[in-house]
Amino acid sequence: MKSVGKIKGLMRDSETGRYILQLETDSRISVGYEDLKGETVDIIIRKHREKRSLDQNALYWSMVVVLAKHIGQSNAWVHNKMLGRYGVPYYYGNRVAMVVLPDGDPEIMESEDFHVRPTSDVREGKDGKQYRTYIVMRGSSTYNTAEMTRLVDGIESEVKNLGIRLEEHFYRPS
Repeated sequence: MKSVGKIKGLMRDSETGRYILQLETDSRISVGYEDLKGETVDIIIRKHREKRSLDQNALYWSMVVVLAKHIGQSNAWVHNKMLGRYGVPYYYGNRVAMVVLPDGDPEIMESEDFHVRPTSDVREGKDGKQYRTYIVMRGSSTYNTAEMTRLVDGIESEVKNLGIRLEEHFYRPS
């Protein structure tokens, strides 16, 4: 059961000392409620954010294609660069997730499933090769509207800085 709603109240049961949280939702949750009433459930509550729009996504990927063609790189490479510059890190608990990978491996920036931003931390491994620490970035499909807007604005500024006229490639609604 998943829904959007508001927290209406919080009280503490005087007998058990446990907390009772009262929620309000617009969704019909009565079916799910009957199935789960009295059961132990996982509860996750977080501030609601609107998901990115399909228009934002289409605009972003249009600019990825234009930029990739202009600089002679793959769409995946451009996407990973943009996520690294304007994207959102993946958090594990309250810490930014990091990974150590071989430095300079071209496949890292070509990945369509795994997105990273390089750091300046490079160390020599026991095998004598150089290894870089990377920040793991969330994929844009997980972004909310604000996060996607930052990504779109970032790639748009890069495209314009290269002198690429966007109106020559596609229509952008205002």
